[in-house]
Amino acid sequence: MNKGFSIIEFLIAMTLGTLLVATVSSVYISNKSTFRVQEGLARLQENARFTTYFLNHELRMVGFQGCGGQNFVTMNNLIKAPTNTLLYDTPLFGFDGLTSSFSPVLSSNLTGKVAPDTDAIEIRMATNTNVQLKDDMNLANNPILVYDRLGIQAGEVVMISNCQVGDIFIAGGNTNATSITHTVTNNTSNSLSTAYTAGAQVMRYIYHAFYIKNTGRTNADGQPVYALIRQDVNGNEVEIVEGIEQMRVRYGVDTNDDKTADVYQTATEVNSGNNWNNVISIKLNLLFATVENVQNTPQTYQFNGETITPTDRKLRREWQSVISIRNRALPS
Repeated sequence: MNKGFSIIEFLIAMTLGTLLVATVSSVYISNKSTFRVQEGLARLQENARFTTYFLNHELRMVGFQGCGGQNFVTMNNLIKAPTNTLLYDTPLFGFDGLTSSFSPVLSSNLTGKVAPDTDAIEIRMATNTNVQLKDDMNLANNPILVYDRLGIQAGEVVMISNCQVGDIFIAGGNTNATSITHTVTNNTSNSLSTAYTAGAQVMRYIYHAFYIKNTGRTNADGQPVYALIRQDVNGNEVEIVEGIEQMRVRYGVDTNDDKTADVYQTATEVNSGNNWNNVISIKLNLLFATVENVQNTPQTYQFNGETITPTDRKLRREWQSVISIRNRALPS
């Protein structure tokens, strides 16, 4: 006669099975937790590397006018009643984010968009793509005849320069790919500063503002997701990278015209000393965080010289870089 398991044997088997399942489950949960941390850290580092490269590429070109150095060109702004985004007198400008305000006060196109207690920065410049005149203008009020690869259209903000003098204006209604007009409809005059000759460069005008913003999205635990935003001259916003919670900016001011930064100041200090056009480098301090809570417990982190203990379980890293402004560091 065949014998089955006894009660004792069955209980032992159940106990061993339970222990085995518990062990496997524990290993699985531990590995899953480790995987989430490693995946979050990898994404965080990838975001940090991309953001650093992107901001370096953008900010180093502040004040570019198609020539080797900013001091070579005096730009004449012909635009009627230019808005903040078109005020080229200060190609670089910044704002210190305080707990409940900004210093200097945010411009109207940024009001209500920048996250509290984070800094913001504005840059103005010409595109590094340009087209040359294919014929002399003869008269300062003549249309600008160009090769067609740039494709300027009516209403676009245009910069023209011969590396001695330059103008900023809005392209007139009869503008096409090979002929750019500059009428008094949107400009103070239909005459430019000079009758430019063949070889002068025509470029699009660029305004970009960079800041941290609450995207309106939330993670799995209902916590807000922040991102780095770039705003253009028309007020359009583009999300660059999510998971950036803080941005602090310091400005390297050249106080003795030796093309090196002698002191790093806040936006408030630079503005108080009227030193925006003496800023020669930019120091960025960024705080990156995982979107989700990947840690088992809250983890302290360092940012801007402070040790902070959060209430969530996100992983955070501080990322710093110093950017030299090419057109101001070059000798005049």
